[in-house]
Amino acid sequence: MEVVRSTITAAPLVRTAMAERTDVDEIRERATVVDDHASLAPLLDRLEQAEVVLIGEATHGTAEFYELRSWLTAHVLRANDRAFVAVEGDWAPCTHLDRYVRGRAPIATARAALEAITRWPTWLLANEEVCRFLEWLAAVNRGRRVPVGFHGIDVYGLFDTVDQLIDRLARIDEGAARQARALRSRLATGGGDADTVESTTSQLELPEADAFDRLDRAIHALGPVTPPGDRFDLEQHALVVSNAARFHAASGDLDRNDWNLRSHHMLTSLDRLRSFHGWDATAVVWAHNSHVGDARATDMADRGDVTLGQLVRDRYGPDAVSLVGFGTHRGSVIAAPAWAAPMQQMPVPPAVPGSIDELFHSADGFDRLMLSDRVDPGSGQSIDRPQRAIGVVYDPNREADNYVPTCLRARYDAYLHLDATNAVRPLAWSMSDVTSPTNWVLPPVDSYGSRPLPK
Repeated sequence: MEVVRSTITAAPLVRTAMAERTDVDEIRERATVVDDHASLAPLLDRLEQAEVVLIGEATHGTAEFYELRSWLTAHVLRANDRAFVAVEGDWAPCTHLDRYVRGRAPIATARAALEAITRWPTWLLANEEVCRFLEWLAAVNRGRRVPVGFHGIDVYGLFDTVDQLIDRLARIDEGAARQARALRSRLATGGGDADTVESTTSQLELPEADAFDRLDRAIHALGPVTPPGDRFDLEQHALVVSNAARFHAASGDLDRNDWNLRSHHMLTSLDRLRSFHGWDATAVVWAHNSHVGDARATDMADRGDVTLGQLVRDRYGPDAVSLVGFGTHRGSVIAAPAWAAPMQQMPVPPAVPGSIDELFHSADGFDRLMLSDRVDPGSGQSIDRPQRAIGVVYDPNREADNYVPTCLRARYDAYLHLDATNAVRPLAWSMSDVTSPTNWVLPPVDSYGSRPLPK
């Protein structure tokens, strides 16, 4: 989850009024108006052919981003016999969601499965929009030969992860469980809370590093009776524990880039999931634009920051990857005024003049889709302009601080502008019978018969 990392604090980048009119004309000419499902057919054609699809969001609390992302994902899943969804979420609680959608746990409803999401900010996954997608996916999976998985690839939740790891190992190998308990004891020295590694591990030198290595060796030494899925899960738990400890130890240390540690953990997790599900399985990733977009098209690159979108383009090749960004001009959002503070519904004021979000609005106020390969390299979408980026911490009164200088054409393969948007509906506030504020209703389950796998 994001506190906006890359911002402009001065006035937005300026072009002449004539140039801005030209940019607006280009948007009208090159960006498709999204007024029905058929208008997204050109985007779906591309997503259905990609090996890895990353679908972003300009905020972590906008209903339309969640529901349209779910709708796009649903169509990608229908076009591919093998697939999985990987989200900006913790591995440990997302294992409950994965078991629910694949029918491998005695969990009756998606709302019950989402009770595993307890770490702040809970609304990122514990909301009506995700709940409805999980219910739909669980129903679809009952008709698929190869069920679609649902996984978290982020690096947070250190102690929750190691606690689950201990519980799982205790049922399989007590020696490995002892290694995990010893590691937890070392990490908790000094009374650390659930998400903080205390100063005793700030450098992650010996003996903590040895403890990680011993735990990893113990898990890899598990006997052949351990099912492959269980072994993969345990190994991923151990990877999260190791990288989460290093991430927290690097937080605030100018000599160690905690952002890049997180990005590389996401890539490693994605690689592992692709290997586990099969390299022919389509990967669909849900994350903030700050992860999905290519950092080289923003000012993040000036600081040496990398993003998952950049890394997957380099790893798999740009032709195998589709990066989809979102934006909005105005509306409402769920966020918090400070880290770990209670969530609030907040207004999203009109986008600042000269921003990408404001230019798309100025075109005519319609929702629009822009495909990057339909934009000329020398156009207004190939220069740096501010793009809105709202994180989990947000202050509408400091709106001008929440923009990332962006070359739109290079940052994404496709960009969806949704002009007016509404806040997500956190499960803690909502009732299951509330109506959706959007038109992006998931397709009927009975239209998703599983096709025979190729021989």
